[in-house]
Amino acid sequence: MLGLVFVNSFDRAQRIYEAMLLRGFNGVFHTTGLLKATRRDALFAALTLLALLTVGILEQY
Repeated sequence: MLGLVFVNSFDRAQRIYEAMLLRGFNGVFHTTGLLKATRRDALFAALTLLALLTVGILEQY
């Protein structure tokens, strides 16, 4: 059974790889610019964490 899962996964990976080649993928991911974390990103992460903690605490009551 585990062998069947491995074979199916390998076949799917091969099909995906061939589809990517047909679409012109050459192994390099192109980005529009250098990505850097900013203060805005840190604020977003902090607020998201605060919201998740708040929901978690409220779930207990």
